[in-house]
Amino acid sequence: MAAVVRRRKKRLILDIGSSSIRLCELARVKNGYQLTKYYQRDFNADPALPEAERKENRTKALLSLLKESKVRTRKTIFGVPGQSVFTRTRPLPPVPEYKVSQIVRYEIQQQIPFSLDQIAMDYQILDRTTAGGYEVMMAAIKVDVVDKHVDVLHAAKRAIDTVDVAPLAAYNWLKRVGVFGSGNDCVAMIDLGATTTDIVIEREGQFRFTRPLNIGGNDVTKAIAAAFGFNFSDAERAKRERGFAPTGDPARDGKAGEVIGQVLQRLVGEIMRSFSFFRSQPGGGQVNRVVLCGGGARLKNIVPYLQSRLGVEVRLAQPLAGVQVGAAAQSVNEAPEQACVVLGLALRCCEPV
Repeated sequence: MAAVVRRRKKRLILDIGSSSIRLCELARVKNGYQLTKYYQRDFNADPALPEAERKENRTKALLSLLKESKVRTRKTIFGVPGQSVFTRTRPLPPVPEYKVSQIVRYEIQQQIPFSLDQIAMDYQILDRTTAGGYEVMMAAIKVDVVDKHVDVLHAAKRAIDTVDVAPLAAYNWLKRVGVFGSGNDCVAMIDLGATTTDIVIEREGQFRFTRPLNIGGNDVTKAIAAAFGFNFSDAERAKRERGFAPTGDPARDGKAGEVIGQVLQRLVGEIMRSFSFFRSQPGGGQVNRVVLCGGGARLKNIVPYLQSRLGVEVRLAQPLAGVQVGAAAQSVNEAPEQACVVLGLALRCCEPV
């Protein structure tokens, strides 16, 4: 048995997605980390349902998950979707460090059409520049947007400890387990979610860029439903069980491959535009490797499909590399690529990120 190392105060770790909720507990052990608990609960998130019904489904799923996991901790670390958050990296001039917060407030105010009393914001110094300045990541979100995400926590009688940004949590975890490599690599993490796809790019070992795309697995599901006359739930089931990215052989792909391919081609176009934009920015570069995670990464044939379309190496994330999995967390092995966000959230209980 691994010896558990003392860690920070215990927190409830929740990844509340648009169609599923994940909960985990992570412990430091002598030779790394052990995942001691992992639970997932899917819920009906049909976009055609009224918002109140989707919210009720999400709340019921959370209450069921908490009952099954027997976690009673109240203070919660959770993530908000990347599309809800303004995130930028900026080089700042060489000034006394206490002035960085003032500059950040000014920069955010110039970029967001809301007054500062309507938003929550934070920043992190990533590096020092050769000129003695700062490479800073800044983030801001409207307070009322956060309130919408925490309603489900209040319904479960839980309190907020930390609000993270979901794609950055996934990035933190994959960086921790060595997925991004080192040296001069320019690597893009692509998190294929149900409603959005998030891109995070690291270059030369440093976070550089993030962008949310308004296209995800639900777009594939809706296309299948429209093409074959299914309701959303049946189309989602068909996608999970029989769906695949096109192979390039029309006879083999059939109508399903054509329908899914039309959505994926839109996704590829958005990814390529994002890569091109990053390449044009100061500190940007040519992406030479892609790491996939999220529920959409489970679509059959998605890795070779994206590799052929993007023209770079594409591989599935391996978030459990070097991690011990306890008896109460074995379900994570069914779809480990979906666990990146919740593991990144849990990492905050164990070390600085």
